[in-house]
Amino acid sequence: MSPRFLSVFVVLSAFSATVHSSAQNVSPGLVGEAEAQKCEERILAVQRDTLNKYEVALAELQVTFQKSADLEGALAVRTERNRLSREQILTEKNLVNEPKALRALQLQTSQKMQELIQQLVGETVPKLIEIKKQLTIAGKLDEAVTVRTAIERLQNAHVPVVKVDAGTVIPAEVILQ
Repeated sequence: MSPRFLSVFVVLSAFSATVHSSAQNVSPGLVGEAEAQKCEERILAVQRDTLNKYEVALAELQVTFQKSADLEGALAVRTERNRLSREQILTEKNLVNEPKALRALQLQTSQKMQELIQQLVGETVPKLIEIKKQLTIAGKLDEAVTVRTAIERLQNAHVPVVKVDAGTVIPAEVILQ
């Protein structure tokens, strides 16, 4: 074995051992917070991507209205495009009643974005719950509280609360989701 290869091997081995030992020293509470942060970053990416696709669809819809000589429809879409470029958000208060094609596009975009976000939160929360359990069992209560706060933050900010009427029967599958 050449001396150069041996020295590279020794350096890489030392680096690998350092990385491995520092990975073992990372607190599960920090891992939980990092997992929540990663989920929030992915949510922002989903929102950006969905809104970019919405902008493209709005441009296509505006052209459709223009080609069919529908001035009111084209103006409504242009107004929505301007609002979207300013606010970069699509909420229930932004939904229009007319034209129907614009409302359908808004609803479709909003539902798709919410579905993707719920999927991300749904994948992350069970991981965080498991980390919280491990921390609680290990007696690291402050770190467990930090993870619990991260869980609540994700759920409160990104999972819609559905209000039901008194006396309504809710299937167990819905509750367990």
